[in-house]
Amino acid sequence: MLLEAQDIHVSYGQIPAVRGVDLEIDDGEAVAVLGRNGAGKTTTMRALAGLMPVEQGRILHAGEPIE
Repeated sequence: MLLEAQDIHVSYGQIPAVRGVDLEIDDGEAVAVLGRNGAGKTTTMRALAGLMPVEQGRILHAGEPIE
């Protein structure tokens, strides 16, 4: 598994933006994240990139935690 997100939760202060996202991406896969405005797509990508703190859950890159 190249990238894995397990039950991630991210908030802006008291406002939850992402709740319970699970994601698995294997090497060589192309993935699209789709949704309405305000659905949490950008926040999810920022959390996966390590640019936003994850309140709950964990993100793994090649089996190693991203912190």
